[in-house]
Amino acid sequence: MEKVKIAVIPVAGYGTRFLPYTKAVPKPMLPIINKPAIEIIAQEAVNSGIEEIVFVVGYKRQIIEEHFGSASRIEAVLTQSNKKELLDSINFAKSIKKIHFVEQAELKGTADAILAAKDYVANRPFAVLFGDDVIYNDKMPVIGQLIKCYEKHGKTVIGVKTVPHLEVPKYASVEYNYADGHEYRITKITEKPRLEDVKSDIAPLGRYVCAPTIFD
Repeated sequence: MEKVKIAVIPVAGYGTRFLPYTKAVPKPMLPIINKPAIEIIAQEAVNSGIEEIVFVVGYKRQIIEEHFGSASRIEAVLTQSNKKELLDSINFAKSIKKIHFVEQAELKGTADAILAAKDYVANRPFAVLFGDDVIYNDKMPVIGQLIKCYEKHGKTVIGVKTVPHLEVPKYASVEYNYADGHEYRITKITEKPRLEDVKSDIAPLGRYVCAPTIFD
């Protein structure tokens, strides 16, 4: 079984729910304390064994690219001031072996964003982490759990969560025909179903691990 070493992070959305802040700043750059959400998500990938990340970006790509690039002037100031902790904090990107940026020409949904990364993924299994979905687990990162499941079954894995029954129509309804602990064999996913059509109380998260055959 080939190891999952590449991740796709779609971050091309307009972030309209966070206007006016996102008029100039991409939504994934929203801070959580002193780190942008996108860095926390990328860290989750790295902590799960990911070595290569493809960011699918939109029209504000420059800000994201600069964040994961070098900042020689700031690095020089921190080095002269012997502020090693701060220096390490801005050099997180150096822990990623390869970083790519690919632009999604038109915002046509998640599937189209993932398709934009096809040339980088090639014939490898890959992780997908939504750029606006921060999930924290101090024992094992969520995408790491899904990678472990993929390497066990060799099939595309979708992260899910339990939601109150009345709130399922806000998300999506996951149908399945077999369950073993926290694992489900999915038969169908219905986006924002009517309450009377809800078949289960589990809904997808913004975390996938995909077999390369997904592109077909």
